[in-house]
Amino acid sequence: MSDEKIAIWREAIKDANHPRHKAAWVLFTESKRPEGIARLLEAQKDEIIPWLYEILDMEELYEDTGFGGGWAPINAIRLLGQWQVTDVVPRLLKIISDEDDETIISSAAFVAVSNMPPSITDELLAFAHAQKGDSRTTAAGLLADVAKDDARAYEWIKSVFLEQTEEWQILYMAENLLVVYPAQATAFLKDWLKKSHLSKEARKRLEKYITDASASNFP
Repeated sequence: MSDEKIAIWREAIKDANHPRHKAAWVLFTESKRPEGIARLLEAQKDEIIPWLYEILDMEELYEDTGFGGGWAPINAIRLLGQWQVTDVVPRLLKIISDEDDETIISSAAFVAVSNMPPSITDELLAFAHAQKGDSRTTAAGLLADVAKDDARAYEWIKSVFLEQTEEWQILYMAENLLVVYPAQATAFLKDWLKKSHLSKEARKRLEKYITDASASNFP
């Protein structure tokens, strides 16, 4: 079945009159900016979304030796995120959980989830609570982008912040706190700094994060 579906995409690239022609050229070539892809294919959006799911279902397309050099699933994920297709979120979270953080596909899934509307917050919180170890910091980054001003997300991210021992992790989690709930995070981090043992450089950086957050949210 996959061979038949891939054959359709191969034919679409060659046939300028094929309904998938424009989508094929965009999706099966090296990655482009998702905003540009979304604008280019907007007129066919309702028709294209099922095709994007079709692409995600074909394991052969994930291989860099396959048709499209592995770009089709990456572009499909980025486009689904740009169009905020929330039904794909469980699938994206699975990719994030299963893949190494350094892979392009995992990065694309992370960005796509980060671009989703606040309506996925409950789903994302459930995912976050199920994470362990370093995966908790990944979930925190997603929550910070999606669940702004959500007290539940803030408290969960704060719990992950308090688990950190490495300075770079502390700084990363502090940024997430300041993104998700700037006012509460500013007060909390100022108090936390009084008792912390951060190096001079890390302390200076965190103080700048706090100052920048305050300037952005309290003009």
